[in-house]
Amino acid sequence: MFRFFRCIPHLVVAALLASGVATSAMASDDTASATKSLILVGLPEEAAWQDMAYLAAVPAASHRTDKAPAVVAIPPSGEIGREVADYLSRYQPTETVALGLNADANAPQGAKWTILKARSAGQASRELAARFWGKSECAVVCREDDYASALLASSVAARLDCPLLLCQARGAPTKTLATLKALGAKTAIIFGNAPDGPFGRAGKSVHIPNVGEAIRWLTGRGMPCDYVAVVNPFDRTGTMQTKLSLVAPLFCAARDGVVVPMEYKSHWMAPAEAAEAEGKLPAGLPEGAEEVYTGTATLAGRKTMFAIVPGGSMSRIYVDVNGDGKFAGRDAGPLRST
Repeated sequence: MFRFFRCIPHLVVAALLASGVATSAMASDDTASATKSLILVGLPEEAAWQDMAYLAAVPAASHRTDKAPAVVAIPPSGEIGREVADYLSRYQPTETVALGLNADANAPQGAKWTILKARSAGQASRELAARFWGKSECAVVCREDDYASALLASSVAARLDCPLLLCQARGAPTKTLATLKALGAKTAIIFGNAPDGPFGRAGKSVHIPNVGEAIRWLTGRGMPCDYVAVVNPFDRTGTMQTKLSLVAPLFCAARDGVVVPMEYKSHWMAPAEAAEAEGKLPAGLPEGAEEVYTGTATLAGRKTMFAIVPGGSMSRIYVDVNGDGKFAGRDAGPLRST
């Protein structure tokens, strides 16, 4: 019998993100920046505005540390686990900024944190821009409710060495416009479905609706994209390991790359159980197969039948996509699996 078990979900993303930044932020003493800046972001387990604030923190940390960003997720309580404590003892930052924490959170005893009192993604991005840049010729702008576009925007902002500003989803982006003016920004690079009209009237604006246009725009300015990180932008909830997409801009910032968000939802390691099929096989499966396993898995909230036909090092998988009890549909398979 084949069994597919769901792993115990991680409780805190901090350790995963800390290990992700270790490669770039702790490469060697020779490559370490004079300013070893660290940004800590209080990240709830559920989808929250702090996710977007984390994306705005990546280009800020990259700017301060010469493209070796150190941005680590911790619980909103400010509690430091063993993994993060070990990372901090090795990295030894000269500057630590924390945001997205609970109102009553404080730095651990003996630690020196500057805590930004932001209460929204937009406010956090503006605070980061003022603290880490002060002045910038350009800025990247994205709506604070457009996570997929913000993943891409974060990597491009790091590539351009400019702030990522997150504007409100509705109404005039007056606070974002005020920040652009304070930065002295002459150009706003607008991602996704953020309104470009107000920014165009305030100065030069460039609208980049998707990753293809972003790569073309960067390449046309002598910044080829030889490194990409493909991510699932729907992983903030309902996946085995939530919010791993947040790591992608870190890797891209250190390698002059861009994040490529997938445009479709995916299912990874969905819990399922299969048993050897007996009797007549459903239509669509290969005739004469000596061994066939069938079972069901819950995909997108619907119980879906599947079949596995083992074959040496490569198994064939069939999925009853349309729910008719058969595997004869166009998209039913076989899919190849090792």
